[in-house]
Amino acid sequence: MENFMVQENDLYRLIYVTSDTEEESINLSKLILKNNLAACANIIKGSKSFYWWNDEINESLEYIIIFKTNSKNEKQLIKKLIKNHSYENPCVISIPIIKGNDAFLRWIDQETK
Repeated sequence: MENFMVQENDLYRLIYVTSDTEEESINLSKLILKNNLAACANIIKGSKSFYWWNDEINESLEYIIIFKTNSKNEKQLIKKLIKNHSYENPCVISIPIIKGNDAFLRWIDQETK
């Protein structure tokens, strides 16, 4: 456990995003990585979503994208995702990473601006 770092100062983030197509998920992932705003993007296929929209409960299959980044890139990454997303009101949220593998967290810093 000696490499397990406890982050009390909120230095790292997971950015959670949903999309309705694989193509958009890939394009958003590549856009963020090419701009060095995240070290990694994971795309998870086949999330069944239920949500309110236009006063109705809707259902759709979506893709989940999880970006691993640091807090210094958080605002710019979120702005770029919202600007380039096809949804009128995209789900783009930031989740603090409280604990993690020290070497992995340092890698996030090395791979981002």
